[in-house]
Amino acid sequence: MATNKVYEIVDTYTSNLYKKEQVDVESLNNTLQSVFGFELEASEIDKATLDQVILDKAMDIYDAKRNIFRE
Repeated sequence: MATNKVYEIVDTYTSNLYKKEQVDVESLNNTLQSVFGFELEASEIDKATLDQVILDKAMDIYDAKRNIFRE
């Protein structure tokens, strides 16, 4: 489910964009904060790897929360 949401977000903010600086970083981070609870640094925003960066961070947060509940 998280994977689909990540792809949806990436598509929303990168469709028809060819340069990194064209990504609306502020809006992207607002969305990421509300959906997953984190934001990206400007250096992490690369259209070619954006989906994997977001997915990795989302899964790290999920794993951390899951470990808290296990304890």
